[in-house]
Amino acid sequence: MFKKLNISYWFIGGLIIWGSIALLKRNGIIIPLVNDHLTDLYSVPMFSYTIMKIMKLTFYADWRPDLKFLLGAALNLTIVFEIICPLLSARYTADFMDVICYFAGALIYHLVLQRIYFPKPS
Repeated sequence: MFKKLNISYWFIGGLIIWGSIALLKRNGIIIPLVNDHLTDLYSVPMFSYTIMKIMKLTFYADWRPDLKFLLGAALNLTIVFEIICPLLSARYTADFMDVICYFAGALIYHLVLQRIYFPKPS
């Protein structure tokens, strides 16, 4: 079914992981490393894949996120969730490890997932 819709299995897996973490959290089950950093690690790849699909469905069929876009996405997430949100709400905390995870996710997307989504023609 996902192949027919042209949706990546990596993306579906990310949605399942995110939903599982949210469900566990809602039921009071907290797994520290998973809750604190796994979601941050795959946030840039998930965000970038979503933007890529929107761009392809609208006007730019050949568009794909380059390294500058990915690093910009990581920087924007850092500014919003690690600087601005902690100033506005006690619910958010600034954590340098989250920043590392955002940028690591951007690099993982660039180095690994781009090769899966856009294989070089043989």
